[in-house]
Amino acid sequence: MLKMNDTKDITADQALDHLAWLVDMGADETTGDEPVDRFAASAERLHKQQALEAAPVVAVAKSARPSRPVQPPVSTEQSVQDSRLIAASCETLDDLEQALQTFDACPLKRTASNLCYADGNRQARVMFIGEAPGRDEDIQGKPFVGRSGQLLDKMLAAIGLDRANSDASQAAFITNVIYWR
Repeated sequence: MLKMNDTKDITADQALDHLAWLVDMGADETTGDEPVDRFAASAERLHKQQALEAAPVVAVAKSARPSRPVQPPVSTEQSVQDSRLIAASCETLDDLEQALQTFDACPLKRTASNLCYADGNRQARVMFIGEAPGRDEDIQGKPFVGRSGQLLDKMLAAIGLDRANSDASQAAFITNVIYWR
């Protein structure tokens, strides 16, 4: 007999059935063979943090400072009003992309590498809207280019669509709800 969470005895067949279910649900890696004491790891991080705070302050060279000027905080209400006015003034997707390039009221933009606005044929009959860019998307400045995007491209190909297709009837257009990582 095997023990699961030290509360229930299960057979080897039940364990294999459970493992098969996890794989069917998309699990593709394990967390480790040995248990990890998260409390000890947390205490170690706290100790390191306290040591850093106790260390003498070193002057930062001018070249190490961020190249973008630090923007003063804008009230959320004002940001929402400004955003709505800017969006309402856009007549095309190109206008919207240009507006996003110059839009500075989103704090995520300050730490992102690139705007991840859209990819694909803007005249496509099918549009996909993702949640937000990840690492790969931030690097390339396009939505859905990482592992999920590669899977999406394969799924699109299986139904005869391609984000790069110039024929709108066989194309896809992809964007995000949030444009910065």
